[in-house]
Amino acid sequence: MQKCIIVAQIPLSPNLDYMASALGGDKRLGHSVVYWPAECQFYYLDLVDNIYHPTSDQKMGNLMRALFARCATEVIKDVNIYHVFTTFRSDAIIKSIVERAKSILRAS
Repeated sequence: MQKCIIVAQIPLSPNLDYMASALGGDKRLGHSVVYWPAECQFYYLDLVDNIYHPTSDQKMGNLMRALFARCATEVIKDVNIYHVFTTFRSDAIIKSIVERAKSILRAS
């Protein structure tokens, strides 16, 4: 009789470049976020008035935390989501993603 051992996959670290680019929004939905270095400011496109409005680094960090929480709810069952829901949402990792987003989402 064979025993079946199920091993949970554990994500070790987030891909900072990918997660930073995810903060740029979903173009298919009309979402857009850019970083304007002259003002050290993120801007998001408001679809109601079709104008970019300023937003803070903290709000970008909260958006990233929400994306990680959503990811944790959608992964397959054999993935250990502890790190996705806790460690990846820590201040240090979120800050590094937002800082990386400043170069990836830079508007010229």
